[in-house]
Formats: sequence, structure tokens, C-alpha cells
Amino acid sequence: MDIKVSQTGDSGRLEIFGDIDEKGAEAFKARLQELKTAKKVEIDFSHVGYIGSSGIGKLLLFYKNVTLEGGKVTVSNLSSDLYSLFRELKLDTIFTITQK
Repeated sequence: MDIKVSQTGDSGRLEIFGDIDEKGAEAFKARLQELKTAKKVEIDFSHVGYIGSSGIGKLLLFYKNVTLEGGKVTVSNLSSDLYSLFRELKLDTIFTITQK
């Protein structure tokens, strides 16, 4: 898994290349921390086919930390399978999510 992080002012973007399994979840968490000062964060899932429970946990923890500071997290470009998973887990009530 590879992760590209960019930040301009108070806007940050994280683009993930590969699946977020248990091992990848730790790398995901570390890269998310690079955006902890951003107020608007987009996490691009264009190149992700799978996210495990550990990855979802890291995503929720990041969401909590950002929103406590008044920020917003968007999850974009989910595959149809991931989009269905996010909806089943009711993550669409927490994040703004978009499908590919």
C-alpha cells in the first residue's frame, strides 16, 4: 500500500493506493496524522479495493479528532463494494461519501 498526502492551507488530501488490511491500517493511521491540523480533509479511495475493520477504526478515530476541532472529513471515489460497505455500517451518516 502506498499513500500520498498533500496539504494546502487548511485543506488536506490523502490518496490511497492498495488495500487497507490490518498491517496497512497502521501506515494509514500514521499518514492520517500528517493531516491533523487540516480543517477539510478528503480521503480518496479511487485505488482501494478493500478496507478491514482495523482501517475503519483508524478512519473513525481520525474523524473524531478532526471534527472535535471543527473540521470535516470527506471520503471520495469509493468502489461500489466499498460504498455498499460504508452504507451498511452507517458510515454515510458520519462522512460525506461519494462513489466512483
